[in-house]
Amino acid sequence: MLGPWESFDACVTDPGLAEKYPDEEVRRRVCGALKARLELRGEVSRVEEGEDFWVIRNVVATRAGVNDQGMLRDQAAVEATARAMDGAPLVYAAHPHQVFVDPRKAAGFAVASRVVGDAAVYDALLWKRNRPGHQASDDDLAHNQAFVDAVRSGQAVHNSLGSISIERLRTGVAPKQGGGGNRVYDAVQEDAKVGHIAILSPVAGTAGGSCPAPVCGAVPDLEAAVRMLVGQGLSRGAALRLLAQ
Repeated sequence: MLGPWESFDACVTDPGLAEKYPDEEVRRRVCGALKARLELRGEVSRVEEGEDFWVIRNVVATRAGVNDQGMLRDQAAVEATARAMDGAPLVYAAHPHQVFVDPRKAAGFAVASRVVGDAAVYDALLWKRNRPGHQASDDDLAHNQAFVDAVRSGQAVHNSLGSISIERLRTGVAPKQGGGGNRVYDAVQEDAKVGHIAILSPVAGTAGGSCPAPVCGAVPDLEAAVRMLVGQGLSRGAALRLLAQ
């Protein structure tokens, strides 16, 4: 799937798109830009399954830019965050009172953390059942299944870093995370200590975090990103234009 189209060719030959862009080469560039936004940059989330676990590939934890809380995270801070979040336990529904949680009680972990473009990305390793020495709750193990089901069904899933940011007070204007304009910031992140990552709606809890989906989170395809943005009040056309930036 490429958004509402079954394939890249279906996007190029769409009558509505052809009316707007009569030149086929222009349509190919438009459809290619939409495809590249989520696929060619390695941002499509997908599920792989083993006997005792699932892995959800390509979950975006954060991006360079100004987040919803008015903090600027530059590329160096994204790289520092990616290093800090490797091995972080995954929790559900809400951030716990303590930033650093007991990994023995976690049902999943952020693994293979890396930087992809302007994003700190991880793979979510989710256990199907408790292993020796681990005491994850039945609720969290059930949430693992719900997380997998959401991604398989094409839903975008919010996540939120549970971290202690080392910030420097400074004001300015910079691009928002994910693009779409500029935003005023009043602090700059210099480093981060990541204690956990919270997996939020539609799996558990509410939407939120300083970098909500589809800019961050698990986004299985372009259509999931479009639906999420439309749900946030954008028109479908505006959502497609934003994703094509």
